[in-house]
Amino acid sequence: MSKKILKELICNSIDDHRKEILRIAREVQNHPELGYKEEYLSKKIAKIFEKMSLDVEDHIALTGCKATINEDLRGPNLAVVAALDAGLNPSHPDANEEGAVHDKGNNHQIAMMIAVAIGLIKSHAVQNLDGKVTFIAVPAQEAVDLDYRDDLIGKGEIRYRYGIKELLRRECFDEVDIALSIQNMDLEDEDTKMIIAPKYSSVPDYEGIGVIFEENAKLFYRESQIKWSENIIGEDFFNLQELAQVMPILQPLAGGVKGARGSKDFELVDKDIAYLIPAKIMALTIVDLLYDNAKKTRKILKNYNPPKTIEEYLSEDEYQKSFSEE
Repeated sequence: MSKKILKELICNSIDDHRKEILRIAREVQNHPELGYKEEYLSKKIAKIFEKMSLDVEDHIALTGCKATINEDLRGPNLAVVAALDAGLNPSHPDANEEGAVHDKGNNHQIAMMIAVAIGLIKSHAVQNLDGKVTFIAVPAQEAVDLDYRDDLIGKGEIRYRYGIKELLRRECFDEVDIALSIQNMDLEDEDTKMIIAPKYSSVPDYEGIGVIFEENAKLFYRESQIKWSENIIGEDFFNLQELAQVMPILQPLAGGVKGARGSKDFELVDKDIAYLIPAKIMALTIVDLLYDNAKKTRKILKNYNPPKTIEEYLSEDEYQKSFSEE
């Protein structure tokens, strides 16, 4: 089947399941949970994947879960990654009694991840891909409730405060070749719908995946609505920069929200721009990366040298060293 037809089927599948995806986004928004406490959402997401006939590994770092499409194939493995946990912001109008709230858009990431899975599976596009896609719901990425996490470290239940590092330690990313995610941000300029920011400080510039992503974004937006940025300074993002230390990553910034991230004013204003269209663009990018014996991904990986091994990166965790010495 041609890529063009595959992409049309994927977009149609996401559109056909629009109400379900929106319902999932609302449910995540209505059940904010703090890091390493995301029991409800972990079970919810696991059930969604199970209904799509995927084998699910749960409790991957106390909480969190993962599931893989085309698990038996030998081709490259792309991970679609989303953060589970909420922040603490009692002044936000959506905060629960504990003050927990999704005030940075992690709920949109979850909806995007589920939408990508729906698009790839319900369209049967997976049968035409020469590689794997792993969906990873990551716990504990917000910098809140840290005393609780330190207590878990003291008990030996985890070693790292933050979920990405804990999952790296638990070998959850060992078979992943490229990590993909999307973050929301108030882009301020109403004409800008998406920013592609492939460059992070201390990490070599890597644009290859971004170029592919941009070509798919042009199917939904004018070229002038898609911006490139070398780096986004001073923003507290779900930190794929951690994964960028050990593998190629892509984390574009989507609009559809207004207000500063983590403030009482952060809110969703456009579901399509925030996560439905980004999910389509991400799914179509995955098709490009894994179509025709995954030639594009194999070329990317051949030309990419990670700054560090996972072992080297984890060994640099100064917090863990100091904590262990106390």
